[in-house]
Amino acid sequence: MYKLFKCITLFILTSLLLTGCYKFSTPEQLIQKPKTNKEKELIKKSIEKFLPPGANLTIPLDCKEAGAINEVDIDGDNKNEIIAFYEEQEKSFEIGFIVLKKINNTWEMMDSIQGEGFDISYASFYDLNQDGKSEIIISWDYGDYTKIQSIYTMDQNKIKRVFNGKHIGIKIDDLNNDKKLDIFLFNYNSKKSIFTLSVYNYNVNKFKLIDKINISSNYEVKYSNIEIGKASKNKKGVFVDIPLKTHSAYTELIFLNNNKLEKAFKNSISKTYQIYPVGSNDIDNDGIIEIGVLTQPVGYEKEALVNIPWINTWYKWDEKKELSFVVENYYDYDEGYRFNLPKNWKGKFTLKECIVKNKKEVIFYSLEKNKKIGNKLLTIVYFNKSSWKDEERKLIEQNKEFIYLGENKNTVFIGFLNNNYINKNKRFFTTKEDIYINFKLLY
Repeated sequence: MYKLFKCITLFILTSLLLTGCYKFSTPEQLIQKPKTNKEKELIKKSIEKFLPPGANLTIPLDCKEAGAINEVDIDGDNKNEIIAFYEEQEKSFEIGFIVLKKINNTWEMMDSIQGEGFDISYASFYDLNQDGKSEIIISWDYGDYTKIQSIYTMDQNKIKRVFNGKHIGIKIDDLNNDKKLDIFLFNYNSKKSIFTLSVYNYNVNKFKLIDKINISSNYEVKYSNIEIGKASKNKKGVFVDIPLKTHSAYTELIFLNNNKLEKAFKNSISKTYQIYPVGSNDIDNDGIIEIGVLTQPVGYEKEALVNIPWINTWYKWDEKKELSFVVENYYDYDEGYRFNLPKNWKGKFTLKECIVKNKKEVIFYSLEKNKKIGNKLLTIVYFNKSSWKDEERKLIEQNKEFIYLGENKNTVFIGFLNNNYINKNKRFFTTKEDIYINFKLLY
């Protein structure tokens, strides 16, 4: 049974959620809490001993699956070796990794590999051919969207490169649940404006092409978000978010059925077109990835695109080659929050952003017959944090019902629900508790 070997990520920072992966310069800063001080000192000295002159430890830019120092069994003896990534940025501009093995309580270097390019954009460790040894998968980054994907294995105590090629991305997963890991490689042909997804299996030190599929794009693909995950309760898929023209995009969903890559939709652009990229995400945290599109609120038909308060609308693939509605949400990226609209409001509301008495307000209105703007449903008001206590006192004195939604460094967010209208119009029914739960601070 294959498994993704747990790597030692050598630090934990909450800010990783906001700004990506950080780099440090010393082994001591990068090592996770060791079991004993003696082991800590041993690892530190071993790393310093075998790193090239002037080199420091480095973390892959995409650090979801690997840290600077990783414990992985790459020779099949059921004991973990150390794989440490390094960079030397002053003289040789060298990047690479070293492999250490513990022999008689001493960490000895088994091998070292000098990489390509200027950085390590991605690294992971998988037992690709189920032989008990984990392969090392690395994406070497040249800084101009060019990446070299390399796969290494341990052979007779030496690191051997078994795959090397120019691709814009690589992903590893068992897409069709056949207990074999699939290797997905992504390429872009700028002359033909074609994005190609290829899937391989690795067996007996050989890579076998299973299938490949072309995806259209009318814009140069320098970056494309690619996720592999559940498209439904029982089926995994590859979600590829592809740019179109200067600012728009669409999402292609691809399955592997009977060793054939197949698109979920006959016309993905028409079904998943996004005037601005929204992409794919598990928006409701149920383990299934949704596809997002943008919906223009009523009343903004003549506005410039950049002035429209777009609503993100999320859909699930429903196994019938269609998309089923999940949720709509309004984002204020400047203030850092997301508000999930009540599901029963879909197609029945619009909104306005405005400034009232020096306070920003987002007002959600009902849509009546012929899409005419009707009554207020909910108002989100932004209060300055420094004056909130006085404002709160005034609201209480005026006997005004309000919903405390949350706060960030400078702003307190308060909701005012039009209960009189909502209670008389059951199609808009919601509660204060639902409004509170549906308000999510992003940071």
